Amino acid sequence: KQVATELHSKLAYSIPNTLKNHIKRSKDQFNFFSNQEVVYKISCDDCDASYVGQTKRQLQTRLQEYRSDIKNKTRSPSVITNYRVNCNHEFNWNKVSILDKEHSYNKRLISEMVYIKKQKQNLNRQNDTKSLHEILSSYYSISFSFVDLCFSSSLITLSILFPILSIVPLMAPAHRTRQRLPCGESWHDNQSTSRLLGSNRL
Repeated sequence: KQVATELHSKLAYSIPNTLKNHIKRSKDQFNFFSNQEVVYKISCDDCDASYVGQTKRQLQTRLQEYRSDIKNKTRSPSVITNYRVNCNHEFNWNKVSILDKEHSYNKRLISEMVYIKKQKQNLNRQNDTKSLHEILSSYYSISFSFVDLCFSSSLITLSILFPILSIVPLMAPAHRTRQRLPCGESWHDNQSTSRLLGSNRL
């Protein structure tokens, strides 16, 4: 404080690491890992490799399964376990990314496959995206079937309306046209002409 006075400066005090900050950070982290129905990416800490997956459960539940699988070395190890054991690389479990959040399983599966394709160095098996074309084809087939159904419904509606529209002119009142009489210069409608010719006959 004395040095600050000699340098004509003021001291400012701050406490960056407060209990409140730690609680808030832990709460945000908990909310992140409690996300459900997500497409996620796990990155390797020692190289650029990454793994993309999807889950309908909480993200922390799925990550715990990976860690347990690595620790116990199960008979049916996952891709992540094989990579961890064979390459001796570590994964940063606190830096997992959520790539997408989707309630629909089919849409979430498509999203997962698309993100797998986008990764430059992915750990996913080739058959993880093998059904992407089939799913997309099926999806668009359903969409086109719906369009065909709507189009067919429109044709049925038109087939019902056309006969009705053809009857309407017959039910409508006669159109009054005007024509020039041979005996005069003025214009009269058909009904007036009929009355006039009739009166001449009388």
